[in-house]
Amino acid sequence: MGIGQGYFLITPMQLVKATSAIATNGLVVKPRLVLGVNSPGEKGLTLLSDNIESQISLKNDFFWKQIIDSMKSVVHEVGGTAWRSGLNAKYNFAGKTGTAQIIGIAQEEEYKKEEIPEELQDHALFIAFAPVEAPEIAVAIIVENGGGGSKVAAPIARKMFDNYFTNRNLISNE
Repeated sequence: MGIGQGYFLITPMQLVKATSAIATNGLVVKPRLVLGVNSPGEKGLTLLSDNIESQISLKNDFFWKQIIDSMKSVVHEVGGTAWRSGLNAKYNFAGKTGTAQIIGIAQEEEYKKEEIPEELQDHALFIAFAPVEAPEIAVAIIVENGGGGSKVAAPIARKMFDNYFTNRNLISNE
């Protein structure tokens, strides 16, 4: 499934790849769905190494910090669109909420959710990575016809991060 507005379409995997590149100051890593492999008779998990594709360069590396700080404030500053999802987190994460329209609404019209059939309601989006200081995980959450990303998609990302950080020590290389 691709999402977008106008002529711009993007898949969830492309979103998470872009999010990861932001988190690592432009290091583009090939995404993977498998963390590692376990051979029969072996104890533990053999972790797969990162497959670096390229490096995105900006005119000024300070721009990476500005982007990341802005994404962090979305989650950790009162008034940020996903600040409720960041409450009491034991780690810092950074994110961006979004909404993908299914149908166009004229500029002079008002979006009235209750008058729009569910299958035509906006998709909820949230991209995020954690921890901000040393990124380990990036996610792209899309909830079809879910509405705004802050209310629906961001809480899902928070639960995924909590689960990841709670259980990551269960994975060993021994």
